Amino acid sequence: MSIQEESYISVAREASWECPIKRSRFIGICAPIVSEDDANRFLERMKDEYPAARHYVYAWKTNSPYLIQKYSDDGEPQGTGGRPVLDVLENAGIDRGIICVVRYFGGILLGTGGLARAYSQSAAGALDKAGVKKYLRYHIFSLEVEYSVYDKLNARLETSGFYQDNAQFSSKVKLDVGASSDRIKELQLLVQDITAGSGELIPQGERFLPHP
Repeated sequence: MSIQEESYISVAREASWECPIKRSRFIGICAPIVSEDDANRFLERMKDEYPAARHYVYAWKTNSPYLIQKYSDDGEPQGTGGRPVLDVLENAGIDRGIICVVRYFGGILLGTGGLARAYSQSAAGALDKAGVKKYLRYHIFSLEVEYSVYDKLNARLETSGFYQDNAQFSSKVKLDVGASSDRIKELQLLVQDITAGSGELIPQGERFLPHP
């Protein structure tokens, strides 16, 4: 992950899409990942969930903590599977995403061109079904406020599109709030305005979160 990186585009959710071609079944499964370990666990799960498949062609890429990308034809002719699947991710500008296309062989050879089209089509269908989402780097702060201002603060944070979570109610309300780098000052002014200067934003680190 680059220090300057403030956003990235990734897969919104896990989804699958099936493409039957000449008695073969091509099933594309697309999912968001963060690390290489995530990718490896996903691929092991695919083998468990589709144990009778002949091939598990895949491609994945992540820029966390640095750029890594891998792909495999898994026994298909070289260049007919993994590379076309990776092209689907790259053409969509996806970071931190994986696509595995499992194939149940139907007995009819498709040729190298037919295979490449089948894997590309299955990967694209899975990505389209999963959707894409933009993630922004948020700076997270803990904040403690009086009950008397919490409802107003909650409403203003929501309408302004700021992050808020983990509200805990005791003698006061303690919650996490967050903003992208370009909106930190705006968040500070909002909190100061609603709490009449009593609210203190205490830094809690950074996190990539879906863009509202």
